[in-house]
Amino acid sequence: MILHVLAPPHTVTTNQDYLFCAFTQKVVKFCKMMKPFFKIIHYGHERSEVDCHEHVTVTTDDILTKAYGGKSWQDSYCNHSTLDIAHHKFKQNVQRELEIRVEAGDAILCFWGNSMEEAVSMFEEKCFIIEPGIGYDGKGCFAPFKIFESYAHMSYVYGQLGITHPKRYDAVIPNYFDCDDFEYCEAKDNYFLYLGRMDPNKGLVIAVEATRKANAKLIVAGPGDINHLSYKTIPSHVEFVGYADLNKRKHLLKKAKALFLPTIVLEVFGGVMIEAMLSGTPVISSDWGGIPENNLHGLTGFRCRNEEQFYWATKNIDKISSKHCREWAENNYSMERVAKMYSSYLISLKRNFRHQTREQTLQQDYSELAELDWLNKYYPAIES
Repeated sequence: MILHVLAPPHTVTTNQDYLFCAFTQKVVKFCKMMKPFFKIIHYGHERSEVDCHEHVTVTTDDILTKAYGGKSWQDSYCNHSTLDIAHHKFKQNVQRELEIRVEAGDAILCFWGNSMEEAVSMFEEKCFIIEPGIGYDGKGCFAPFKIFESYAHMSYVYGQLGITHPKRYDAVIPNYFDCDDFEYCEAKDNYFLYLGRMDPNKGLVIAVEATRKANAKLIVAGPGDINHLSYKTIPSHVEFVGYADLNKRKHLLKKAKALFLPTIVLEVFGGVMIEAMLSGTPVISSDWGGIPENNLHGLTGFRCRNEEQFYWATKNIDKISSKHCREWAENNYSMERVAKMYSSYLISLKRNFRHQTREQTLQQDYSELAELDWLNKYYPAIES
């Protein structure tokens, strides 16, 4: 089985830039993670930096300039459209290149949802069309095989689509992280951290108010304008440091007393909290969406539902062990761990999904399955 990995059309697949495009980062890490197990062909931008067996250029700087006017990706990221020229050219070129390379039984992985439907639908009878890492709502889904990042989001999408009988060959596989991108540290500085977009839905105001009442410093990092929030002036206990590149991000995460993830909407997964945990940093989060599957209350941080609880968590975060945070994140969300989950899923898909009769299914030999630990969770060892 060859994995044909389609990158987002509006970015460059690299780990050094586009840090705040979760879909781009998924592609970078997925190729590296799965290369030891499958042949990987990546389809993306000419300047992509991807660990794969073959890179196929299907978009260029010239195309992105025509689409977005030469703006930086931070400025143009939220202004893209699936109807723009970057998406049109990408689909056109991808379809041509797939026709040359796709073989029966391969898998095409669409990391940008139904924007790729037009380009890949012609291959549905020949290979597996898969949407990995679904982090959008039901109207963005199209593929016969779907991989969600959390059980909460799978149920949410099924509800949107009116699905009451779950599909046996869909799956939930969490986001995955390169542990080398983060540095474990138990010695913390005297600040809390918010790392994300300056978006009111991310709940930044909650973090600002909780730290203000606790007389604590809050560092805010991420793209966007903090002045778009409800404050006329930035409160004195808040330091806004803007966009954080890979090294700056690593330092901020490892030295923070805790990371705030107080989103007021249904967060699909909340990848930044795993990055914090890999750094040995506890998480103060909301208590809905996919977050409860990842932030173990009282063990890797605290989950909160109102301002009083966020304040309490801020004052009591020292009760959380950095060691437990790192163990939970590394044992369950590292690329090494999640690679086994994806491998198990893909192998099972190819071995079991056939257009066959009920009698043929009953006669199938299942003796090849050696174990069933791909859904195991590995919890931190707690000293009595």
